[in-house]
Parts: sequence; C-alpha cells; structure tokens
Amino acid sequence: MTEAEPVLSKIAEDRRGASWSIKLPDGQEVILIHTKLGFWRGGHSHNVREVSVLLSGRALYVKRTIDHTRTPVSMEETFIQGPGGVLRNEAGQDHAALALEDYWLVDMRPGSYAEDVKNTNYKPLRDLVDQQVEVPR
Repeated sequence: MTEAEPVLSKIAEDRRGASWSIKLPDGQEVILIHTKLGFWRGGHSHNVREVSVLLSGRALYVKRTIDHTRTPVSMEETFIQGPGGVLRNEAGQDHAALALEDYWLVDMRPGSYAEDVKNTNYKPLRDLVDQQVEVPR
C-alpha cells in the first residue's frame, strides 16, 4: 500500500507575486505565498482560525480585533515581523500584510479543510490591496 502524497497547485499569480495550495493527504490545506516588496495581501477575515509563519523577508501586519467590551468596539494593531514571525488570527479577525521586503509566507488553518474556509473582505484594508491590482467589476 502506498501512502498518499500532498498535491501542489498554483492558486494565482499577478504583479504582487504568487500563491500555491498544498493539499495534505488528510484534506487539510497549507497555502504558500510569495509577495514582492511594496505590495499588500489580505484585507479580509476567515471563518476559521489561521496561523501564518513568515519564512523569509519582512512584513508590516495590520490586525483588527472586535471587542464588544470596549469603546470603540474595534482595535487595530500594527507590528513588523521578520523570518520566523508567527501571526495568529482568530476566526473573524481582519488582517492584512504589507511587504517591507520580498517575503515567503505559509498560511495554515489547523483542523479546517479547504472547502470549509470562507473569506470576508474588510473594505478599509481590502482597498489597500485592490488599489494595487486590477479588480474585475
């Protein structure tokens, strides 16, 4: 009996860089993303938690957290990560990244399967991404 192998496929490529899906034998998915200097990625949230690891380069991260116990209700934090930096996003947490250098990043959604993941754009952050690439209308 042969063990199943991961399946690698390109998701997209544009002037920002490229992304690939790595489907694991159990159905989970890992996303590998290459982003070029000066470009934004993200501007959305997911319906599941996500862990991202910066493999190389540097990026400025923006995260928006909704906290109904505070006024104002949402808080935004920004921070810079380098190689080995880990970003944890809870389900529903808006996030985006700006490449301060070309970077390689891995996105993982532990315990979730590709078909279960839904993205929801957050306009203020998504506009940063959309201004850099042509968006079909």
